[in-house]
Amino acid sequence: MQPIKTMKIIVILMFFLLFSPLFTDTGSVFYAIHIPDVGLSNDSVYPHYLGICSYMTTPMGQKVGWQGIFLFSTAQPAAGVISNIAVGLLIGQEVMLGPILLSIDAIGGLGISVSDFGGTAEHLTFYGEITCQLGAEVSRGIQICGFFGLQSIGNIIPGIPGGEFLYYSPVAGIRINFYS
Repeated sequence: MQPIKTMKIIVILMFFLLFSPLFTDTGSVFYAIHIPDVGLSNDSVYPHYLGICSYMTTPMGQKVGWQGIFLFSTAQPAAGVISNIAVGLLIGQEVMLGPILLSIDAIGGLGISVSDFGGTAEHLTFYGEITCQLGAEVSRGIQICGFFGLQSIGNIIPGIPGGEFLYYSPVAGIRINFYS
């Protein structure tokens, strides 16, 4: 299967999952950037990412659901192009203090990475992220949140897991939550 066709299939699957009847409590869309930091980051390839997630929240604030992301490079075309699509399990804990939301989430999953460095290569990848979120309700059922955390992405196959590439970086972004 061609890399671009594979990525289109995963994107379509992610949008169908967003409206899945399994997770109807909360849905989110978000945008984030990787923060270059010499001590905490080795990543200059995936500086931006977009995502969607859907999860249920228990009365005690525990969260379980899924998250899908699309990472993209803004590197110069001569340096090659890398993109990654991943879908993973989201677990977390949130606390609502009136209109204020505090949340800690962990996400782990699998994806596909496509690169063009002297020829097209496709990898099965792992994806992991831990984030903290702070937000406020702006209207009934809508929250605007800021989040920060740490993200890691690496290859599983082909090659030695984490041997072909392994990127990690602090992340920060904005999220819009829609909930019932």
